[in-house]
Amino acid sequence: MSSYNDLFEGLGCLPGYVRIDLKETAVPQVNPPRRVPFKLMETFKTELDRMCEMGVIEKLTKPTEWLNSVVLVEKPDGSLRVCLDPRPLNKAIMRSQYPLPTLESIRSKLIGAQYFSKLDASTAFWSMQLDEKSTDLCAFGTPFGRFKFLRLAYGLNLAPEKFHQKMTEYLGDIDGVVCYIDDILIFSHSKEQHDKILIKVLDRMRSINLKLNMKKCIIGKQKITFLGQNFECTGMSPDLSKIEAIEKMPEPKNVKDLQRFLGMINYLSCYMPNMSNNCVNLRKLLKKESLWCWESAHQMEFNGLKKLICQAPILAFFDVHKPIVLTVDSSQFAVGACLLQEMKPVAFASRSLTETQKRWAQIEKELFAIWFGCVKFHQYIYGQSILVETDHKPLVTLFKKALSDIPNRLQRIMLKLQLYDLHVVYKAGKEMYVSDTLSRAALTDTCQEFDDMLDQELAVHSNMFMRTLNVSDAKLNEICEATKNDNILQQVKQFILTDWPSYKNLVPKIIQPFYPYRNELHIVSDIIFKGSCIVIPKSMQNELIKSMHSSHMGYNKNKNFVKDVVFWPTLFSDLKLFIINCETCNKFKPNNVKEPLIAHEVPTHPWEKVGVDLFEFDRCHYLILVDYYSKFFETALLHSTNSRSIISQFKSIFCRQGVPAQLISDRGPPFSSNELNQFYKEWNINHQCSSPYYPKSNGQVEQTVKLVKNTLIKCKDSNSDPYLALLHLRNSYSDGQEPPSKLLNARLLRTNIPTLPNQLKSKIVSYKSYRNNYKKRITNMKKSYDKGAKPLEPLKLNECVLFQKKPGDIWLPAKISKLPKQINSKRSYEVLTPDGSTYCRNRVYLRKAGKQLDEIATSNEDCGADAYLDPENEYYCHCPAFYDKEQPVESQSSPSTAGLGQDADRQSVECPSTDPGQNINVSQDSDEMLDQTDLILDNRNLLDRTVMLESDDSFVSTDMSYQDDTKNDPDWLP
Repeated sequence: MSSYNDLFEGLGCLPGYVRIDLKETAVPQVNPPRRVPFKLMETFKTELDRMCEMGVIEKLTKPTEWLNSVVLVEKPDGSLRVCLDPRPLNKAIMRSQYPLPTLESIRSKLIGAQYFSKLDASTAFWSMQLDEKSTDLCAFGTPFGRFKFLRLAYGLNLAPEKFHQKMTEYLGDIDGVVCYIDDILIFSHSKEQHDKILIKVLDRMRSINLKLNMKKCIIGKQKITFLGQNFECTGMSPDLSKIEAIEKMPEPKNVKDLQRFLGMINYLSCYMPNMSNNCVNLRKLLKKESLWCWESAHQMEFNGLKKLICQAPILAFFDVHKPIVLTVDSSQFAVGACLLQEMKPVAFASRSLTETQKRWAQIEKELFAIWFGCVKFHQYIYGQSILVETDHKPLVTLFKKALSDIPNRLQRIMLKLQLYDLHVVYKAGKEMYVSDTLSRAALTDTCQEFDDMLDQELAVHSNMFMRTLNVSDAKLNEICEATKNDNILQQVKQFILTDWPSYKNLVPKIIQPFYPYRNELHIVSDIIFKGSCIVIPKSMQNELIKSMHSSHMGYNKNKNFVKDVVFWPTLFSDLKLFIINCETCNKFKPNNVKEPLIAHEVPTHPWEKVGVDLFEFDRCHYLILVDYYSKFFETALLHSTNSRSIISQFKSIFCRQGVPAQLISDRGPPFSSNELNQFYKEWNINHQCSSPYYPKSNGQVEQTVKLVKNTLIKCKDSNSDPYLALLHLRNSYSDGQEPPSKLLNARLLRTNIPTLPNQLKSKIVSYKSYRNNYKKRITNMKKSYDKGAKPLEPLKLNECVLFQKKPGDIWLPAKISKLPKQINSKRSYEVLTPDGSTYCRNRVYLRKAGKQLDEIATSNEDCGADAYLDPENEYYCHCPAFYDKEQPVESQSSPSTAGLGQDADRQSVECPSTDPGQNINVSQDSDEMLDQTDLILDNRNLLDRTVMLESDDSFVSTDMSYQDDTKNDPDWLP
């Protein structure tokens, strides 16, 4: 063999390419790259570079429909194994179902053979190249970019049959050779002929560039084991190892052990003649009145039954074309497996667990039983579709998950099982007689070498997992100690090590919240993990919640950060409660969104509803009144903003235009003083106040102020007559509408622009026509405005809230003291602050202070976690202490709310301008609305761009026939 040393070095490459065909119903899947611990980044990059140099993978630059995930496994020497997780792809692959040789056909060829050799292909699947289309199917993502496999990746369900097909093509024409996937059996009647065949095979291997695994090759033997059978010159005989578990089964120690053994015997009774006659004495021990006493008669029957089980009529002959069932089970001390075909046993296996394995969680033991059965019966099941029966239902769910979602300690075994095509199903333990009995009466031999290898790999995997946590040793020790002192987690730990009951109500109520996650819980270094998340003991949860929120991020960002780091059943509920009631976060919350528009009702006649406000221009104060029906406005210069000066101007204007039925103003002292309230009463005026810092509710006035100020600014800059500009403004109108002057006085006002006499004649505008047009415009404008609006939830009396004193201010705690209907409003509330002050604010300046415990529990995302909620938790919401005391309700910082009308919260709508860069924002304070606009005479559509709630878009003016006499009167105009 020394002349063929090159066959045992490097990576082979078979001629030709393998094509992967997909089912017509296959749907491409793209899985994002999984997180790689920072400590493994450099090693991962090194392994990818090595695989690229070997030609196994290459960097991917073009887009692909499929993108698979990879799982990293750290080897004992510190290097990494990059494993593809192809389970989504496997479901879409259309297999060729290339037939494998039967044991009968192999035995017929081996009749009379005396010399045997068995060759094992090294990295068999990587020896086959994929075609271009198939390489795109095997693409995977990493932090260093996307790659794709150029060779057949391990884990693909078609790999065994494809390799067997290749071996048959290349070696099938050589007499004395049998191929079974990656095993090559050479046989001959003489030593010379055997050597010639061996050399011919090795030469063929060299020509097709296939490498061999020296450690697994057996050369020139007169007896060899192949496919679970012993072959020698005298013929074929069963491999005794497959019945060793039955032959060496110890005798029962009690009634329960005997019941289990006889259950297995009853299961196999259809293959055993006279079974009932061979267990008479054993059955007597099961009677209630019998005392347990194991005697020689019992031992003879026990040995006789074991012998019957192992006889040829019972042990089936393995057929590669028949369905294969692997039934496995694990007890606290051992595992057992039985290979079945057509419900007839083919082989048995059992073994005891090591002291380390006995401390594993039950799900680890059950998964280990599957791996043990696969390894023990590898020669039977490799390359075949296997039905695995287990009495541990969580394993069924486990095999459906992606590898990244499986607990880290189980990932190692799951990766090893990727070699096999397994379909795991649940079967009740009482129906699994054979494997259940084998697992409880197992061989004492534990295959120390086999166990040491697995324990070492699991230890390496656990150490790698702990090193990637990025948690200091001191903190891990603190968590470990807190876990030991946590009564709840200690009960959880006990269930993990033994097994969880089948039903949630069989678990103590205090740990029922953990029940939905039982299949993901495991223990590493005395710390409980849910997947890769540390389960935090109760004593450390509050501290951790505060630490999580130290940056004061929102709930979603905090949730996304912690969900892959730590866990306890009510983590998200506790986090949400803490954030909702965080005093700092509540202070700096963003403003509420705008609410849907509430329109003013159309006045029934001109000058019925009038809005009033003050504005400042050129260091002078002015009074402005706007008719909500016609949009006609009046202005007056104020020498003082006291009540007497305002009343004087009111009387001057009202004596010309008449007394309005409704007067809408803000809550400023000039309009809410005792003198003004007395004036309203004497002149029969219904005074209504808008919400503080909410100018939208009197938007008609706010917009008119803006328009007038812009006009005056431009007149001053161009040194033009402001009186003429205001006159033209009162006569301006939009297409299809009437000017303000005509709506108020039924005629246009004469200006310095030549006008035909007929155009100045009186003409009454139809109220019905005007109202219909107005409602159509309002409906369209409301539809546009409400696109970005959202109704806010009504507040309740005495409810804890946060409020803003001014727009953009921080949010302060308060309590609802009066509802809107109590202050004759639509959306305004009166709130009481901790110092006893009262404020009236629109709903948009109010925010709920936080959810109560029952509200959070109702919306809890974690199933079954309600019982885990702690009503004494320090971050649960409660109203401040001052709310529990009686407080004076007199306002200390806001004027009286008397006379507040129903229209107090009605708004105007901001709409985009038709001119580039020109928007009218009616939500600003009137003294801050100084937009740059075109000259008033060229801007007749300006008002059309702003929607006034329940008011027209045009402005209306009064008769200005006296204007020449008052042009220089500072009390009237600037």
